Amino acid sequence: MHDAQFCGLLGASVCSRCAESRDVMLPMTPFEKIVKKADAGRISKEALEEIREIVQERAEAISEQAVRISRHAGRKTVMKEDIEFVIGAKK
Repeated sequence: MHDAQFCGLLGASVCSRCAESRDVMLPMTPFEKIVKKADAGRISKEALEEIREIVQERAEAISEQAVRISRHAGRKTVMKEDIEFVIGAKK
């Protein structure tokens, strides 16, 4: 049986099943909407792809750190406070 949570705790040495699941990219539409909301006018496909890649990488890094924090606290559930701690949010 595959234990993705255990593989996530291994850090750099993840199994191929976990590595494959990380290759999934977020859809482009939300990023197009964000750029339109910023009143950018026109934006190239390459620029949108770069924004998507940066946001996804940052979200994955925050998530990985939040999971480690929740495990350290003895929880299986990542809480809002874990995310806030990772990004250094002020209350």
